[in-house]
Amino acid sequence: MIKVYEIKGVVECSRVFRLGKLCARCDFSGGAVNETGIVPAVYSTNNPVTQVVIENSEHFKQGRIAVQSVIKEPSDEMENRLANEQAPEVPKSEFDKDKGDDFPDVRNSQMAKDILMAEPYNVSLAELANKTAIQAKAAELNITFSNWN
Repeated sequence: MIKVYEIKGVVECSRVFRLGKLCARCDFSGGAVNETGIVPAVYSTNNPVTQVVIENSEHFKQGRIAVQSVIKEPSDEMENRLANEQAPEVPKSEFDKDKGDDFPDVRNSQMAKDILMAEPYNVSLAELANKTAIQAKAAELNITFSNWN
């Protein structure tokens, strides 16, 4: 899935976003301020790691950077089908919604892996082989991904 991020009132800029040891440089461009109005500078990516890093930044949380649009790719549909065929879902009742950390921005296995492998969890990639393993490890660490089906 491609996400297009925007910064209103900016013509172009380069930002570095950090999340634990993850780092992403994003070049926003294409903005304009003219007689017809303001066109925000935009940056687009289909990299789920970059998306997680941007969406966990202070700029995003404070609303200075926003998601302008989300573009579905054919590979997204195939990835969802394969994930559903290969691994049975962990029932949501196993998660305790009142405790632990929730990451509502996580929407796929790669995004979940990025969170679990980063500080402070430091889970090894070998423990995150499939959706079931990821969800089991998240439950063990009292983490929820409320918007990941």
